[in-house]
Amino acid sequence: MPNNYFQFQQFRINQADCAQKVSTDACILGAATDLTAATRVLDLGTGTGLLALMAAQRAPAASIEAIELDPAAAAQAAANVAASPWADRIQVRPLSLAAYAATGPGVFSHIICNPPFFRRSLAPPDAARAQARHEGKDSLTFGDIIGFAGQHLEPDGTLTVLLPPPEMQQFEQEAAGELPVRARLMVRH
Repeated sequence: MPNNYFQFQQFRINQADCAQKVSTDACILGAATDLTAATRVLDLGTGTGLLALMAAQRAPAASIEAIELDPAAAAQAAANVAASPWADRIQVRPLSLAAYAATGPGVFSHIICNPPFFRRSLAPPDAARAQARHEGKDSLTFGDIIGFAGQHLEPDGTLTVLLPPPEMQQFEQEAAGELPVRARLMVRH
């Protein structure tokens, strides 16, 4: 039986209440994201809080905001952050992207996102898991992410997303003209 937590060197991710558990891909995303110039980071759809915590660990001068639509996952992320050494620099907000945008969040030097991967496939029966993994009316869409990033990234800011190759190609096509692709990391496993 798997653990309901994932232990890192400096923090622990409890994940029993989250539909989307810690994955190798998310760990690679957090480790490969260039945060050398990060001053203000947004983790869009934080889930367990993994990417926000990795950002805080890797960018000691940055303040981090993390938003999550699912109330159970947001509470789990907030608890993970509270138990970490960086609780004073990370704020978890249980909001949809639209509700968060309405608060006037300002601009970010970096936005990191592990969005729903699947666009036109059969969703699982579990509503929370479907929301975390499948694009739909109750989850982040590529257009939502691109539109928000276009308005809320600093001029030299970056958006880092994790998607399988076919979905990344679709994302890049939708972002063409609004967000330039500066780098691409392909991971095969």
